[in-house]
Amino acid sequence: MRREGDSRNGVRSSAIAGTWYPGTAESLAAMVDGFLAGVPEQSVPGRLVGLVAPHAGYVYSGQVAAYGYRLLQGQHHPRVVVLSPCHVPYPGRFLVTGMRFYGTPLGTVEVDQAAVDRLAEQLPITRLRADEEHSLEIQLPFLQRTLGEFLLVPVMLRDQTWEDCQELAEALDGVLGGERPLLVASSDLCHAYSYRQVQETDAATLAALQRGDAHGFWQTAWRLQGACGYGAVATVLLLGRRWGGEQVVLLHSTNSGEVTGQRSGYVVGYGAAAIVGPAA
Repeated sequence: MRREGDSRNGVRSSAIAGTWYPGTAESLAAMVDGFLAGVPEQSVPGRLVGLVAPHAGYVYSGQVAAYGYRLLQGQHHPRVVVLSPCHVPYPGRFLVTGMRFYGTPLGTVEVDQAAVDRLAEQLPITRLRADEEHSLEIQLPFLQRTLGEFLLVPVMLRDQTWEDCQELAEALDGVLGGERPLLVASSDLCHAYSYRQVQETDAATLAALQRGDAHGFWQTAWRLQGACGYGAVATVLLLGRRWGGEQVVLLHSTNSGEVTGQRSGYVVGYGAAAIVGPAA
């Protein structure tokens, strides 16, 4: 286990407040609540095991993410595992903040250091004193507005190899399998300078996601470059299956071309999905 500035009482300050999402509590709460209010009433057939949500700036993907987080309203999840890619080239396979809290304009979210310590007994965890990664943090305001207080188990996957997915799923199952907390995978879909390519690639990637086979999804997303967080999603599919998640329900999908009306130039796909199991 590598420790890089482990600070058990510190706050990992937001790296994206005021840019990727609003920088004040009032404006951020209003934006998130507006997205949630814009989701039609819906339910999933069974118990919610996990979510897949995008991680672009809220003006682009926030409404898509809300289709997943809307399902959490009225639910109680005292612990949430959020898995994401790491776009910044920090060294290490599995990266976790070394701080005790994540900070957003809505307040702080406590990191479950006991769970991280237990994971570090099985995995080469690198703890970071500071990081600029957006893909994990951007999920937190939605969780704060829907769940209130909860303990966070945050893991960023740097390489996202299939072996990493298997090892992380095994370790999380060993540490948290008795409780089976909510799982969240953070991933955008295809990135390309072609609206049509994004549409076609997203369709294939989402079809693989809906089949629910973790390795099949990993292979498809890796081959097509169809999801930047393919390792995070594959890990949640692996673990979700162990925890009773038998079905993947696609909740909503779109792309930045549809959101902005700018279909030329760089386009990014977004999707939200729920992993569900039989009702308890």
